[in-house]
Amino acid sequence: MTRSRRAFAALTATALCATLSVATPAATAHAATTSCAAKAVAVADRKDPALARKALVGVASYNILGQSAGGTWTNWPARRTAIADQIAKCLPDVVGLQEASQGWVRETRTATPRHISQYEDLTDLVNARTLSAGNLYIPVNRFRPSCSSTPEWNGRWKGQAAPWRTCYTSPTKGPNDNRLLYNSRTTRLLTHGSANLRSSTTTRRTVEWAVLEQRATKRRFLAVNTHLDAKATDAFRVAQMKQALGVVAKHRTYQGASLPTFVVGDLNSSRYTEARTAADVLTSAKWVDIVGNDRRMKASGSGLGWCRRLTPRAPSVPMAAPRFVNVVYNTTNKSTYSCTFPEGNTSRPRLDRSQWWKYNGSAIDYIFVSWGVRARTWETVVPAGSAYGKAKNPPSDHNMIMTWAYV
Repeated sequence: MTRSRRAFAALTATALCATLSVATPAATAHAATTSCAAKAVAVADRKDPALARKALVGVASYNILGQSAGGTWTNWPARRTAIADQIAKCLPDVVGLQEASQGWVRETRTATPRHISQYEDLTDLVNARTLSAGNLYIPVNRFRPSCSSTPEWNGRWKGQAAPWRTCYTSPTKGPNDNRLLYNSRTTRLLTHGSANLRSSTTTRRTVEWAVLEQRATKRRFLAVNTHLDAKATDAFRVAQMKQALGVVAKHRTYQGASLPTFVVGDLNSSRYTEARTAADVLTSAKWVDIVGNDRRMKASGSGLGWCRRLTPRAPSVPMAAPRFVNVVYNTTNKSTYSCTFPEGNTSRPRLDRSQWWKYNGSAIDYIFVSWGVRARTWETVVPAGSAYGKAKNPPSDHNMIMTWAYV
């Protein structure tokens, strides 16, 4: 980065912090999050000759809870600081957001809407925390149904060009509330797109994809992000997933090369479901769930049945304690089940804390990869003070999940 770019980044970060950070009691409660320290373990793996020439990339998935999810105001202003803190702390190269609404943000339930969407607002807040070090996050797709005549994202900031703050109008070209953000310091966007999926409600369901290139190594990969219907049958979500994989198949080859691929998102598919799920569609198509959720149907009881992890395959995270951070936590905070306690008993944990890394919490959010990926770590990102598989005061009804992987 040149001296002028560093100076502008620092100036922009200062201005963003002063203008966009919202100090609220609820947000302050979430200020301290997990350390996202698993990257160091993945970096040390570079000594393996099989990984030495590959690129290490950070990939995350986060359902941030739409500001009007289910027709209810979810108090985005009180939650956004904590969510931005988590993303900025972990610094993924790309994060797939779900429920990142393209509707205008309200500062209170009845306030006049600002001309900025939820995903734009979050992008600004993340950049307020990362720009001083040169990490600039940009939405892969900046189309929304209307940018208004006076959008806050107008391509400018304090009299200077700010290309990440550009809004484009199209009723069809945007991916609705699925938004991939990429770190433009580490990663270059080569091409991208989105496609509609069938939907069981009026919400437009989509799958978004992007071909990205790590700047340092020039190695390329495909990132895919989706959110399947919650108010639908498993059979309906299976059909949605098949549609999404059809889109992936069209774009996995770029300039004649088959790309290492990540499929992330909220699949609304629990491993406790006896019917075939969207996750099963991916597994059947030879995609690998990097954390190895065990779908064999056995009651958990004291034997930890449903909390078990399958034997790792080559693309999966290897079985070693430092590679699994908070994996025993559920990816959704709506679940009342905890793998640290026997079913129906919350008085005494069945697992010693030192054993938590061996068992997976309940999951409806996933990171699947193609065989060419080598995932090295997993983290379920929860607020500081969380304990016994329960996130403490989480800023969303889901927790962010993340991996560091070689491609």
